[in-house]
Amino acid sequence: ALENLLVADESEFYKSVDGIWFSQDGKTLVKYPCGRKTESYTIPDEVSCLGDFAFAYNESLKSVEIHNGVSQIKVDAFAYCTSLESIEIPETVEKIQPYAFQNCLSLKRIAIPEGIKVIERGTFEGCTKLEEVVFPHGLTEIGETAFEYCEAFEKIELPESVTTIGMYA
Repeated sequence: ALENLLVADESEFYKSVDGIWFSQDGKTLVKYPCGRKTESYTIPDEVSCLGDFAFAYNESLKSVEIHNGVSQIKVDAFAYCTSLESIEIPETVEKIQPYAFQNCLSLKRIAIPEGIKVIERGTFEGCTKLEEVVFPHGLTEIGETAFEYCEAFEKIELPESVTTIGMYA
């Protein structure tokens, strides 16, 4: 598997920094190499968006530090990061798209930021070791399959603001 991603210097749209693929302006982390063997990574300060499949399929990362400037976590951003144990999502994140943490088999705890109103379809589907989720007070909806196959839950405390829970959530 790839450990470094390189982009031609003349690319108008993308750049590579330390083998990681970013948008040319540095605001979107496009792809972290799925074969990179590093156990932890800190998102650079200029990044505001974690792109579709940005960290997907990396089996070595155990922790990712996301700074306060990140506002979006896109589709499947951390899907199948099977070693991911720890991730703190800052309050600046306004949107977590579907399947963002699907099949993160080692993830045990997650706190969802207060600005999140909807947990999208499949967001934590298959996180079999997920024991605790701290839900935001303004949460209104939990999408279909959002927590399907999360078998380690012993107790779930939903805020009173939740009005919709999708099938197999």
